[in-house]
Amino acid sequence: MMKFIQHTYLFRLYAEFKLLFVSVCIFILATSWFALHTSEEFPFLLYGMYSLKEEATETYTAYSILVDGKELKYADMHDTREELISSLIRELDSPATEVKEAWLCNKISSSAKQIQVFKLTCNYTADGLPHVLQKQLMYECH
Repeated sequence: MMKFIQHTYLFRLYAEFKLLFVSVCIFILATSWFALHTSEEFPFLLYGMYSLKEEATETYTAYSILVDGKELKYADMHDTREELISSLIRELDSPATEVKEAWLCNKISSSAKQIQVFKLTCNYTADGLPHVLQKQLMYECH
């Protein structure tokens, strides 16, 4: 066991560069502490990622997906799938190519007869509930 420890990076760093070893240990401990006590995973590189103010807007854009006439709920998807689909839809909001549209339709559902993706312009009511102002068909897959 002692031979294994002597061949580790931290042991060799301690033996050759004690000041760098202390710096690395402090960095590891600080990163671990922040990861356990905050929502940021790597606080030294993500400063401001969650804390910068976002300006209030009158309207915002959302996207709705209908699969065979039923609305696809983002909450029912795994986070990775939801992120993949929603990021691709935002990218396709600019001029799209047929290849990306076909790929997106395949990722949403390969067995669906019809998939429609809508761009929604929304705002909030006085009660704080979302309200759809405009519903525009972005593209459709058959």
